[in-house]
Amino acid sequence: MSETFDWIETYEKLADYLLKFKNNRKQLLQDLEDVFSQISLKYPFVYGGEPFKDIDPFSIFTTFNRGITDKNRAVIINGLIEKWDINTNTPRTFDAIPLVNNMSAWFITNEDKRGPNDVDQLWDLFRYAINYSKNPEKATIIDCFTSEFDKVKKQPGVTWKITFGLFWIRPNTFINLDGNTRDFLKRHRLIDTESIKKGLTGQNYLEICRTINQKMRKAPFDLESFAALSYQAYIETDELDELDNPDNNVIDLETVSDNQYLWINYNTRNLRNKKIEDLEGTTIEYDWGTKDQAKVRRIRATSILKPGDQAILVDIEPDNGIFARGIVTSEPHPRKNLTKSSHSVEDYVFDLKITEVFDKVPRENVLDLPSFEGVNIRSYLKGVSITDMTEEQFNEIIDYLKEEDADITHERDPLDFTQALTVSSLYFEDKESIERQVQIALLQGKNIIFTGPPGTGKSKLAKVVAEFYQADYKMITASSNWSTYETLGGYHPNKQNELYFKPGLFLSCVKDIQTGDNINQWLIIDEINRADIDKAFGSFFSVVTGDAISLPFESDTGKLIQLIPERSDTKRSKADHLYYYPADWRLIATMNTADKASLFELSYAFMRRFAFINIDVPKTISPELLGNYLSAWGIEGYKYTEQVAKLWSTLNKQRKMGPAIIEDIVQYTQLSDDLTDAVLLYVMPQLEGLSKDEISQFINELDTEVGEMIKTDKLKEFSRDFFGEFL
Repeated sequence: MSETFDWIETYEKLADYLLKFKNNRKQLLQDLEDVFSQISLKYPFVYGGEPFKDIDPFSIFTTFNRGITDKNRAVIINGLIEKWDINTNTPRTFDAIPLVNNMSAWFITNEDKRGPNDVDQLWDLFRYAINYSKNPEKATIIDCFTSEFDKVKKQPGVTWKITFGLFWIRPNTFINLDGNTRDFLKRHRLIDTESIKKGLTGQNYLEICRTINQKMRKAPFDLESFAALSYQAYIETDELDELDNPDNNVIDLETVSDNQYLWINYNTRNLRNKKIEDLEGTTIEYDWGTKDQAKVRRIRATSILKPGDQAILVDIEPDNGIFARGIVTSEPHPRKNLTKSSHSVEDYVFDLKITEVFDKVPRENVLDLPSFEGVNIRSYLKGVSITDMTEEQFNEIIDYLKEEDADITHERDPLDFTQALTVSSLYFEDKESIERQVQIALLQGKNIIFTGPPGTGKSKLAKVVAEFYQADYKMITASSNWSTYETLGGYHPNKQNELYFKPGLFLSCVKDIQTGDNINQWLIIDEINRADIDKAFGSFFSVVTGDAISLPFESDTGKLIQLIPERSDTKRSKADHLYYYPADWRLIATMNTADKASLFELSYAFMRRFAFINIDVPKTISPELLGNYLSAWGIEGYKYTEQVAKLWSTLNKQRKMGPAIIEDIVQYTQLSDDLTDAVLLYVMPQLEGLSKDEISQFINELDTEVGEMIKTDKLKEFSRDFFGEFL
């Protein structure tokens, strides 16, 4: 189970944005048509061949919370995020979300059957629900919410569905009362069943939310959110269904053979300090937990488990991946544990010896294998049970895992960061310090951002570092339009109008899309703060810090895209859904501090994943210093060293500029003796944003310091044209 429920933030941000359309629904419907056209899915808001003329916000959430595949769910959400430029990520999982029936999905009825105020009432309830989530104690907001709730509840076809919608938009505030949840609340006597039988009102619905929010957090439930409760209700309902329906794929005394094969869901967080890769040959204890509602099924299963049974182990946290095979080595036996409710509960455990460890593979991938065709896979996916398999299924999974786990020869040697960096082609006042900082950051596994004023050589330095360590690289300038579609990838229509996954910028750095070969191409991003980092990088943050992630997209072979940090013992596959990030892969970026205030700010979450190295202008500018730069640039016999040094020093009093612009001036004055023209071409445009007094002061000081080589009349004329007539 995903304890974080990564869809919550996305759903809440979508709800916040939708509120902007409350009084502009015509534009909203147009946007929705655009989105469904862009993602190549059928536009849903049509009745009798005619598109809807009005729409409510809950029905928009219904488009991706009904009986469709998770792939299409993600495609729709991603389309909305990109259309509205919402700063959030497409969810990877959709656990705990109640789904509506496709036959009665919309919250509004047909236009000829609904009341004149029905749509407005749904929008008002939507608005008051969001307001209530921010101010749950404010009496006026409570009154507005309960009043609109009662009005909406009377609309035809709404029924319990309204609690689904409220849960979707604010799952930390409102409880979902679908059938599973209502049965759960009744079964555990968490609520007076009569209050549900009599029908909901806004007042008693809020009271239910408050009451359950308190009770669910205590033993024996220990549920921290309404999403966790919704998920637990779904799980428990499936457990009870399996007891009532022996045809389901669960262990059954009637079907036991001498050789039993098991699918075992295991929470690897229980490993505590152990790593999965270190498990091979060790024995772990499998604990079926202490939940009373599942105890009957556990005891039933313990009567048939026996030493020698073969098992596939599936991690239910955090990304539902198959990670090992094992063998049962003990008879199941009861164990006494003290629970938080201070009474002992009999708990069944057994020992499992791990015989082989695999690189984690999403469970959905193996459930698509031929031997699982026509099989009810619910018990494999829900994450809390032991499910039996046939020998054919077990062997097919093992063969698949070994194929996925096949070694790919690592033909190149890892990059050697122990070699002291030497930047011979560039000159910096504190070059030795910069070289040392860069090398140590690389040795520590850090990615790097070079900061500083324009023209200090940040971009050139980034390329020199990559070339010094013999790393292949690509360089690109960041854009404010970037989203995870450009950086990580997303679905793209082909010529047949079919969707396929198109890798983004980051993924194309580690896999050759044409050959499928794993590669190691560093990425240099110039002016990174021109991008909205949180929106553009998304879950790539996790890869930067060494965590594997799965994207909500499928490859051409129908498998979820995985990004896997590569370690020394990683076995690599050329499978089209696997992208390995080498341990010596690096992202180097540059950031102009002069632009920092006007562009996107970097979040703390982003900054702590990088080493920031400042490349500043020289502290003291002199002819001798400029001479050092001239040597680095390969320029000899330059005759205006003193004048250009004074020009640089004067410029830095008003605006810090690195040596790149000075190099342009030097090269220009090698071809022409007109220093004034060089200043007009390269310096004056950089003064944009200074006050008229500052620009005037610069021109006057230039006249004093440099003398007759500067024609101040031409500079003032340029300033009048470029900055406005104030000189």
